[in-house]
Amino acid sequence: MDIALYKFWLKIIKKIRIPYYWHILQSNTEGLFFDIKSNLKMLHFCSKFFISITVLFALCVNANAQYFYKDIWTNQQLTKEFSILKNENIKYVSVKSFEDDGEPSEGFFCEKKIDKAFSKSEMISRSYITNQSLLVSYFNEKGWITKTVDSTQTSLATSEYAYDIKGELF
Repeated sequence: MDIALYKFWLKIIKKIRIPYYWHILQSNTEGLFFDIKSNLKMLHFCSKFFISITVLFALCVNANAQYFYKDIWTNQQLTKEFSILKNENIKYVSVKSFEDDGEPSEGFFCEKKIDKAFSKSEMISRSYITNQSLLVSYFNEKGWITKTVDSTQTSLATSEYAYDIKGELF
């Protein structure tokens, strides 16, 4: 069994053509298990090869699952809110903030405007504590969010979304 496995491994290694290890691969298979130096070189090569592949795979997998809150949960909330506003034909929303004593918060401003076709919404907010920010959201004909642009005086963040047939994010 061990010799068959070695011959199979030998075929794989020869296909990827690694010239430095030809002298190990062309060694006598019967003496393979007794030639410690050759076995250590092969083990060293295999460990480097598999570690490299594992690290590469881990980096690729990790890149697709970083932003759950921003890309999934917030998207769902914006889509639900937009659906309600569209069903009620509401194109303008103004938000007021009040202090503990019931007085309006000084310097607070927040409003949302939706275009006539219900394909774009713009929300502007500012207060004495925070700078002005603008969130522009674009929606497709089904009411699903396709793009958001969130900007302040110091930053700009753009997110684009794509959906499958069921309406779930890719």
